Amino acid sequence: MAPFQCAQRDHPSAQGLDIKVKLVIASQLSYVLEQPTDFIFQVHVAKTGPQVVTREAFSLSNNVQCAIDLVGDQNRLARARLPAGKTELTYEAEVEITPAQCDPGTVEEFDAAELPSHVLVYLLPSRFCPADIFSELAEQKFGALTRGYSRALAIADWVHATLAYEAGSTGPHSSAADVLQQAKGVCRDFAHLAISVSRAAGIPARYVSAYADALNPPDFHAVIEVFLKGPDGGAWFILDPTHMASADALARISVGRDAADVAFAWTLGNSDSTSPKISVSAPGRGNADRNLSAVVGS
Repeated sequence: MAPFQCAQRDHPSAQGLDIKVKLVIASQLSYVLEQPTDFIFQVHVAKTGPQVVTREAFSLSNNVQCAIDLVGDQNRLARARLPAGKTELTYEAEVEITPAQCDPGTVEEFDAAELPSHVLVYLLPSRFCPADIFSELAEQKFGALTRGYSRALAIADWVHATLAYEAGSTGPHSSAADVLQQAKGVCRDFAHLAISVSRAAGIPARYVSAYADALNPPDFHAVIEVFLKGPDGGAWFILDPTHMASADALARISVGRDAADVAFAWTLGNSDSTSPKISVSAPGRGNADRNLSAVVGS
């Protein structure tokens, strides 16, 4: 399913204008290994309806070969065995994004009995999103709100207001419960908490890794998608609980239950790595064009 966007009232898309964004993306990963080690990378931009990859190049140094697999309907995985020593991964892409638009007021929630079977897994607890322990919180804070896009957005906005963004404040094993207790985290933590509360409220929600325009400093980004009833039926709607990214200029990489499903690199062994080097630009797009509000997904 292709991503949707819910236009804000003062955004050009709300006036019926065709919004098309071009992103130029570059990412580089570097590893030093003591022995040959198997890796799985998820850095390729997903090829979905409104997200067209017009150019891309992927390479590993040392003439390392890899296999590219499609998992599900959009996640592209690169599998390779890296040799001992230093190996660098380089990925570059140009992407044209034309988000589908709709009026937020027309977007409703599904009753549980109406949900398609393939989205039911996104109501269940997962490794970093223990939705079952958030049921009481979800009912107290959001149970009385009108069901629909506005309630999903209220959850994302509550996460934004509740957590402080602080690099290095959480670790790779921090769950949404840990993050809420310490009231700070990074984009993956904001996403995990928003997903957990959404699921607890009966709204299917999933984790999305993405390249995002306007991030400072540039990095891999995490947002969420919630499954709602749009004007053409069921659709995944994008929300960014951090409010850091330009919501209509996201190039989706992969989707999953939580960060465990969409890590940009998995290694089946020990390795030393440096921080990823990410660059995302939107040529011809100024700050006035950027929509930092939450948007709707596919």
